[in-house]
Amino acid sequence: MILQAQLWHRCMDIIMEKLKHAANVGEFMTDPFGDIQFCFTPLIAWTANLLEQQLISVTQNASPVTLATLEKVGDLTHQPPCTKHHTLDLIHTISGDTEPWLLDHYQKLAKVNHLLGVHLPFFQNWKNSHPFCFLVPKVLHFLHKFFWNHILQWCKEVIGTDKLDAHYKVHHKCVSVHHFASGISHTTQMTGHEYRDIQHNIVAMIAGVAPPAMVQSIHTLLNFIYLIDEVQLQRDHHPKHSAQQPVTLHGVYEKYSKMEGLVVGQQ
Repeated sequence: MILQAQLWHRCMDIIMEKLKHAANVGEFMTDPFGDIQFCFTPLIAWTANLLEQQLISVTQNASPVTLATLEKVGDLTHQPPCTKHHTLDLIHTISGDTEPWLLDHYQKLAKVNHLLGVHLPFFQNWKNSHPFCFLVPKVLHFLHKFFWNHILQWCKEVIGTDKLDAHYKVHHKCVSVHHFASGISHTTQMTGHEYRDIQHNIVAMIAGVAPPAMVQSIHTLLNFIYLIDEVQLQRDHHPKHSAQQPVTLHGVYEKYSKMEGLVVGQQ
């Protein structure tokens, strides 16, 4: 794994060489109107899922964009960003203690510091390019697939797969909403539309069957997911309005954390 990651970063280093040079010293380029501009090319955005982000930021068992570690999951304390300089300083310290190519010893030290073990990340000499700035989550994987892989499984575990299927079978047909005549457990092919329709209806399907605390927790968590989705859209169209959203997100997350405690206590 560590050699694969080393090779990937070396390949990116070679591929991005000219872009990094332009970011560091600038290059004359022709714009769409035919005018010559003096341009710089920092890395602005890289859309990736969690595993890809950890590979890019050379982190493991930790957030790729903040200093939050696996042990701090659920902690409401705001964590500072994981800057390029912080990562490079850790790599420099570890490299001073052991030779990077002594893979066994180096990887053990890197793991203690929540690093992947790559000592030459491709972004190290890319000016004004920080992983916590350019790493952009995939809304599909970070939000909606999270619902399918986790939240929906919690609901099946609590109320039972057969009962959840029965609720979806008897659900009234609506225009533009998929009707699951055979339930949702035996469907062989799913598209984004089916994921969306199941996610929209799940609270109504478990209400009255699941414990009230769980229903409220799922409802709150879905509100959090949709607020994040809204923030992504607002940033593109209404940047001033999107600046007010973190306050709302924080309030919803606090509410979910309280409800999560009630659910765990009941279990």
